[in-house]
Amino acid sequence: RCTPVENSGNILLLTGDVDVVGIDEAQFFDSNIVSVCKTLADNGIRVIVAGLDMDYTGKPFGPMPDLMAVAEYVTKVHAICVRCGNLAHHSHRLSDNDKLVMLGEKHDYEPICRHCFNELMKKEHKYPVGLPKMGDRKNVFYKIIPCFNYIYKYPLFLFSETNRKKVDGAK
Repeated sequence: RCTPVENSGNILLLTGDVDVVGIDEAQFFDSNIVSVCKTLADNGIRVIVAGLDMDYTGKPFGPMPDLMAVAEYVTKVHAICVRCGNLAHHSHRLSDNDKLVMLGEKHDYEPICRHCFNELMKKEHKYPVGLPKMGDRKNVFYKIIPCFNYIYKYPLFLFSETNRKKVDGAK
């Protein structure tokens, strides 16, 4: 059954005799949703949470980063970029409305990839000014990350797996 709730605390009132709780649109809940999910899981209830991890500006959205940090498993599902066909990481807002939350406005968003998002931010002058292109960077700082029995090094300015593979041949 599906039951809308006013706030995350109400979820605990509705879960007395259940084995699984599914929470959709978690990005819109208050920060207490994290402790609610932990309480449910600590009581042996399987908790499945879905939500957007970033808002339309590309910033972490609501309690999602904290939920992802305490979850045992995290699966990121991506749409396809409507502009180039790559994996979409962003929900680009098509309207000029700058409110963080626009409920029910399905036609005001499009899924786009990192490259297309950054290009749009440059055009809209919302991108950091003066950031040099990849080929123009002379000094690259490396960070060593231990990962099981391997050590990966990658430039700090890279954020996508594709670019990391191009730079150091990582698999």
